[in-house]
Amino acid sequence: MLDINRVLKEGRLFRALTGHYPKAFDELLEAFCVQLNLEAIATMQK
Repeated sequence: MLDINRVLKEGRLFRALTGHYPKAFDELLEAFCVQLNLEAIATMQK
């Protein structure tokens, strides 16, 4: 079983699970959150 705290601390495990190192994943996460919020706003304005 995976221990999420261990995965978050160890970059190699994180990469094995997600395909990205934590820093790159955080950058992608931020970009996705921005886009998701823009889509939600556009949907509400319709």
